[in-house]
Amino acid sequence: MEAPDFAEEPGAGMRRARNRPARLAGLAPAKGKLRHKNPLNAQPTPGDAHHNRHHHSRTGYMDMKTLAALLLGALTYAQPVNAGPAYDETANAVMEIKRALGTARDSGRRVLVVFGANWCPYCRSLAKALDAEAGRRLQRDFVVVKVDVGQFDKNMDLVEAYDDPLRAGLPGAAVVNADDKAVYTADADELINAVEEGDNGLYELLHDKTGR
Repeated sequence: MEAPDFAEEPGAGMRRARNRPARLAGLAPAKGKLRHKNPLNAQPTPGDAHHNRHHHSRTGYMDMKTLAALLLGALTYAQPVNAGPAYDETANAVMEIKRALGTARDSGRRVLVVFGANWCPYCRSLAKALDAEAGRRLQRDFVVVKVDVGQFDKNMDLVEAYDDPLRAGLPGAAVVNADDKAVYTADADELINAVEEGDNGLYELLHDKTGR
C-alpha cells in the first residue's frame, strides 16, 4: 500500500514554532476577558457560564487500532505504576485554596496557584518540576496548590478571579497574597521556558517576579 503523504506547506513549521505554547499544548486562548467575583467569597451558582477556549488538533490518517495501541503504550511508558494524576480531578479547588491561604497567613508565605490539566503535556512537566527540587525550594516562600481545569470547563471562575493566567493557554499560575489577591500571574510562555531551564528556572522566575 502506498504510504499517505504528510507533506506540509512551506513555512508551516515556523508558524507552529511562533505559537508553541498554545499549539503544542493543543490550546488557544479566547478573545476578551470575563469578570467574575472571586468564588472564595461566594457560593457557586448553578449554570454559571464558563470562559470558553478553543481546542485545536492536527490529525493524520491512521488505523484506529494502531492509534489506540500507540496511545496505550505512551501512557504506560510515561506513567509509573500506581502514580496518581498530576492534577487532582476530584479535588475541591476552592477549599484547597482556602486551606492554603490559612497556612500562608500563619507562615508568612504566599500561595502559588497552578492551573493545569492531566491531558496537557506541559502541565504534567510543570507538575513534575513542582514535585522535584524546584518545588522544594518554592515551598520556602509559597504554599503550592495545583488546580485542574479539565477541558476549560472546571474552576474557570478561579482563573478569572486571579487575573486570567491562562490567557496564553495552559499551563498558568498566579501568586496570591494572604488577602486572596493576585500579585503576579505567569502565563504558559513564562512557565514552559522556566521549566526547560532546569531546577533553578522556575524558582528564579517566581522569586524574581515577586521579590520573595
